[in-house]
Amino acid sequence: MERYDIVYVVLVYKNTLIAKDFFKHLSQGSHRVIIVNSYFDNLSFDECRQIALTNNADFIPIENKGYGYGNNIGIQFAVDNYVFNYLIVSNSDIIIQNIAYLDSISINKAIIAPETRMLTGKRQNPDTPWKLPYLFEMTNLALKHNKPWLYFLTHIYTRLSREVFFLYTAIYKKEMYNIFSAHGSFFVVTEQAVKELHPLFDDNMFLYNEEWYLAMKAKYADVPIYYCPVLKVLHLEGASSDANNKVLFRYNQQSYSVLYNWIKMHKH
Repeated sequence: MERYDIVYVVLVYKNTLIAKDFFKHLSQGSHRVIIVNSYFDNLSFDECRQIALTNNADFIPIENKGYGYGNNIGIQFAVDNYVFNYLIVSNSDIIIQNIAYLDSISINKAIIAPETRMLTGKRQNPDTPWKLPYLFEMTNLALKHNKPWLYFLTHIYTRLSREVFFLYTAIYKKEMYNIFSAHGSFFVVTEQAVKELHPLFDDNMFLYNEEWYLAMKAKYADVPIYYCPVLKVLHLEGASSDANNKVLFRYNQQSYSVLYNWIKMHKH
């Protein structure tokens, strides 16, 4: 099989202009890109296929069954066809700014999260710095019983934990920090971690909560997750989303019920 330093799995839905821009910012060195196209319409399908062809990328057309399903398909293709040091799962609306530090990391089994910033400057990593007490129970209660005020409190809870974490990083200034979960828009997985965790996601979770699912799965498999702020990417969030808030909330409820049941099952 062909060997690459990095294999990218890029899930594309609808917005092919963003996918085209993704290739302009790829790192130097040996890499391979796998484009997974979740079907939206014939025009975007044809455009996405042409982008893959132009950039010598693999093209995998699939039915739109969500974030986890699409990425699982791409990761399986990578495992079946390539040998690599790192696999990177990336949204199409990502601009890679600097990931050269990966060449200096000698960890056999890990998930690595970069400093991911939005256009506003907001940092999205770590998704959750620590496994916070009662967070899963609070989120389950809020979503299961339609309690928006409680769901809002869970966001305040995690936001405060991030602020404490960033204070810690400002004081200690390390190159890597252990965290609980990485933001799903862009993260790095070593080959050994891919083999132990694949499939990384649950196909039944269409959208949302995939970060926590992967974090819990990694925890049970003893795969550490690190935040590495010297790796930097920009996330143009929302470039491929067209669902309204009610639909997105239903996705959230459905996917969290799958996650919560998984957690309960693995407690025993």
